[in-house]
Amino acid sequence: MICLLAGSSDSDPFSSVSEDQRAALYFENLKELCDILWMSSGPAIVQDNRLNVDALHSYLDAVKTISDKYGLTETSQNGGGLKVGFSDGGSATAVPGSLTRCIMQHTNYAAFSAGHLSLLQMVMDREEASLALFPGLTPGAWQPSTVVGVNVDTDIPEFAAEFIQTMLSDTVQQLNYGIGLPVTRAGIGAQLNTINDRRAQNGQEPFTAFDPDALIGQLISPSMGDTVLTEMMWSTIEKCCKGQIDVEGAVREIEQNIKNYLAERS
Repeated sequence: MICLLAGSSDSDPFSSVSEDQRAALYFENLKELCDILWMSSGPAIVQDNRLNVDALHSYLDAVKTISDKYGLTETSQNGGGLKVGFSDGGSATAVPGSLTRCIMQHTNYAAFSAGHLSLLQMVMDREEASLALFPGLTPGAWQPSTVVGVNVDTDIPEFAAEFIQTMLSDTVQQLNYGIGLPVTRAGIGAQLNTINDRRAQNGQEPFTAFDPDALIGQLISPSMGDTVLTEMMWSTIEKCCKGQIDVEGAVREIEQNIKNYLAERS
């Protein structure tokens, strides 16, 4: 799920930059920007293994405009700078650079992929914070944590159906931290219950800062990443943002580079 975080300044000790001097947004590097915009636009760019050239042009134009604004080609693609993580009692999760800057009140907004509800819990601790879906070419885009299916030619349909039921159960959905949101409302509720149980153990108030149904009800378009496809596009996008090729040329080059791959996926 792509979200936008907004919040006002308060007396937090991390408020080291006055609000009128903060950048509106912060991106760790060009790759982070590309990934965020792709998640909210990718399903409109590639539909049924066909490339929508106009949508690709809009995506590249937006990436280049934002990159030019923030000088992202001048930053290391490996990130650097501020790194923050947290543990939910199990494995540690790295907080995205854009979100870290917003939590520490160095920026006013953050665009990030909500891999699990614990991230939303963290951002809502900022005073007067609010959440909204990040704009893109795909309305209501979100990243599911569990994508399963059954081959129509399977010889064990009963077992396959039982496997899917297990993957979609509350128990499994509750455990999907860091790789996308649960794909069932019961799974969302199970994660929230887990968070609140942990907060209660720590003497904290329940996590009730936002209405999950109001936000999650807007999620209508699953956005499944394709690392092969995005890696094939990357060098062209980087050249475009560095001014070595214009947007129109980048569209043509990407179209040429990925046409065989899309044909093989069909």
